[in-house]
Amino acid sequence: MTKNFLFYSLMFFIAITIAGCKLSGQVSTTAGEPVEGVTIVLSGAASMTTTTDSNGKYEFEVSNNANSYIITPSAIDYTFTPAQLNVEITASTRNDIDGLDFTATEGTPNTFGMTFNYIAPGTFMMGSPIDEPGRNDDETLHQVTLTNGYYIQTTVVTQEQWQAVMGTTPWLNSDGTPKYPGIANPNKPAVYINYYDVQEFLSALNEQSDGSYRLPTEAEWEYAARAGSTTAWSFGDNDDVIHEYGWINESTASGESLHEVGLLKPNANGLYDIHGNVWELCEDFYGPYPSGPVTDPVYTTGEYHEHESGADTGHVYRGAASYWIARIARSAYRAPNTIYWETSGFRLVRD
Repeated sequence: MTKNFLFYSLMFFIAITIAGCKLSGQVSTTAGEPVEGVTIVLSGAASMTTTTDSNGKYEFEVSNNANSYIITPSAIDYTFTPAQLNVEITASTRNDIDGLDFTATEGTPNTFGMTFNYIAPGTFMMGSPIDEPGRNDDETLHQVTLTNGYYIQTTVVTQEQWQAVMGTTPWLNSDGTPKYPGIANPNKPAVYINYYDVQEFLSALNEQSDGSYRLPTEAEWEYAARAGSTTAWSFGDNDDVIHEYGWINESTASGESLHEVGLLKPNANGLYDIHGNVWELCEDFYGPYPSGPVTDPVYTTGEYHEHESGADTGHVYRGAASYWIARIARSAYRAPNTIYWETSGFRLVRD
């Protein structure tokens, strides 16, 4: 009888281990209405993405081993409370976990259709380890602490948003024709802009809105892009799935290789198109990293200066454009802004 007891106990343990456990919840409005189609990102010990159904519900099945997970909702037209949920599965709590709910608030935080997600202060390793495939020497791994939280735009600034603020269309020729066929689209990124253009945009935006807007520092950009990850890309080290998260490896630079924002999966911070589509300007000048820990870094001088055409100032580009290869779109990759291109864009920070 003792042997039978031990046998059935072992089989029960194996069955529980194989079955795993479910993490589930619901997204609803402040009025209690379910919200369908919200992207829910699971990160931490596993990386998965799903969307809410017609009842606003979602579910993940994970291992019931002791692990930590982060669940993040994202939808362009909503902000969420809480912004994230941390889930701990311990040896004593290996059952299904329900009630991982979020409240969605409809509407945009400014009058120009720009949405922002909050990034909490914290410490992370910026750059890349020496054994990361495709790394460059300017990605020195070093500890960075950001002491202030900030709101970062969920997408890059679109043509519609640029035109609403500035009344100009840099992606068009003087006769109103597109500089590339297919480039003009209100939901595609605003392009053919440089650092000076962005400063004029920020000045106009700050006068017309109720917030205070700026470019992200390079550290803020990478911290938000990584979303807690230490891998080559925010979603992991396997570039086979990069097309689920970013526009990359397109054949050539053209209007068709510039894509509407927010169509692919976001990272765990709810940010879209972090990898690919357009290069994104940062506030810092391009230059060598320090080797030791730093706090709230921003670099106002660098190795590159104004291009002879007057088009550039040597500020840092991040994220890569759609016609570059996957390694260029890694979270740590950085490049000097030596000329403005048909694929140079930017996303904002709101203080």
